[in-house]
This record gives sequence, C-alpha cells and structure tokens, in this order.
Amino acid sequence: SQLLYIGSYDRYEAIKILDFVSEAIDINSRSYSGIIDEVIVKPHPSCDLTKEVRERDVENDTKMSISNENIDDILPYVGFVIVGSSTAAIDAVRNNCKIYVPIFSDHIILSPLSGYDDFFTYVSEPNELCRLIDDHCADSDLKREAIEREMKDQFIEEFWLLEKSLSNWKKVINHSLK
Repeated sequence: SQLLYIGSYDRYEAIKILDFVSEAIDINSRSYSGIIDEVIVKPHPSCDLTKEVRERDVENDTKMSISNENIDDILPYVGFVIVGSSTAAIDAVRNNCKIYVPIFSDHIILSPLSGYDDFFTYVSEPNELCRLIDDHCADSDLKREAIEREMKDQFIEEFWLLEKSLSNWKKVINHSLK
C-alpha cells in the first residue's frame, strides 16, 4: 500500500509529521510485514522537504520519495493519506482516501476536517498508524465503503457549498449586470 504524506506550510509541523511517518514506516517494516510499501511525500509549495526526505529515505527500508506531481494526479492512486494543517485534506476526502491526522502534545494541527470525525482518524503514535492501516487492509467491506463514499460526497458538496442550482451561474451574473 502507498501512504501519501501531504505536507504543511508550517515547516515545524511538516518536519514533525515527516519524522512521525518515518518512524511509522520503520515500525511497519519490522512488525507489520511491510503493509506500507511506499511513502510519497507531497510537500507544500512553500516548504521544501527534499533534503529531509532524502535523509529519511536512506534510514528506512520502505521507499520514501518526493512527488512534484499535482495532488489531484496522485490522490486517486493512493489509499492512505496522512495530513496535518492543509486544505488538501478535503481533496483526500473527495478521492475516498483513508485519512489520518497526527496529534502531538506540543503542536496544534489545524485540520479543515476538525469536527468531521467520520472522515478521518486521529493518530498519536506511529505504531497506531501502522496498526490502523493494517486493520483497514484486513477489513475491507464494499457495502460499507459505498455508504462512506456517499457520506463523503455529501460532505464535499456541503463544505464547498456546491449548489447544483447554481450551474447556470453565468446566466445569473449576466442578468444581474444588465
């Protein structure tokens, strides 16, 4: 399975989560038979993590790499996402990814998903992240996933206020400008 780490604009948070992920993949390779076989790091455009990812990639058996691809081109192909303070968490919901938000005793994560607990799971320990991913892989249920998909679609619509009746917005604007 691939784990996508979506980086934060906050360098301290970005490195803190990167360390969390690095520790998780170390535990993963020793205790969970490598359920996570690759970590893709998508840093925030304002927070380069190339050096930090290279250092951690050398330290672990699991491949860890930076992606320069558009997030919308990555999300459809990953099952698991770890994300902190980033609106890209909403994109992960839209792509039906299993989302994990780390919590730390010394840093507050400002996730846009806070308050929408059905769409993500808080993780406080790297081992917990591995266990949750392992459990999810072992407990796949298509009917439950379809229901979750429907809930997520509704959430996205409400979050972005995607009112279907506004599909004729151009007509409305043109009419109001007359």
